[in-house]
Amino acid sequence: VYNLEQITAETARDNPGYFELLQARRVWDYSARNLDAYAVLGARVDATLVPVGYVPELTRIATAPEQDIDVLFYGARNERRQAMLAQIAEAGLNAHAAFRVYGPARDELIARAKVVLNLHFYPSKLFEIVRVSYLLANRKAVVSESSELAASEADLADALRFAPPEELADVCLELAYDPAQRSALEERGYARFSARRFEDSLAR
Repeated sequence: VYNLEQITAETARDNPGYFELLQARRVWDYSARNLDAYAVLGARVDATLVPVGYVPELTRIATAPEQDIDVLFYGARNERRQAMLAQIAEAGLNAHAAFRVYGPARDELIARAKVVLNLHFYPSKLFEIVRVSYLLANRKAVVSESSELAASEADLADALRFAPPEELADVCLELAYDPAQRSALEERGYARFSARRFEDSLAR
């Protein structure tokens, strides 16, 4: 199993079937934090660290001729996420929130978006590199709620814009209406992530 989920007490509680699977198979894990979390939770998981990295096949979304979505968010919504999305809508941005949209339909929304928003579901504030990596591979400007970066993610610190919840709307507004700044962020994000070659992880 290549585990791409954040492992917390909530993971074990909310998805016990998956947690049992992790203990029954050899596991590649994207996060060193997860390796520590297995031990803290008393789980016996045969896990090896295999960080998320770039392969050319990830780059497959062409920018839409007209980017009519200022800010895109996709994913499940809970109270904290809903509050931040409301602030962005109140700022006058054309925001679009999607849930249970995958594959080509999701990619079409990404192509139409000027900015894609990353919000934490859990209060742990761990950086969602799995979600964000696909966007960086496709040269998207990403704005993320402030995150706790792991040491292995330090190279991505300037690949996207981080902001506390109360400043997210302002940062999204700034990028949505400044094409030059947005383009610079897109190219920097792609350069940072594409340098993380997945075959290097596999070789180790």
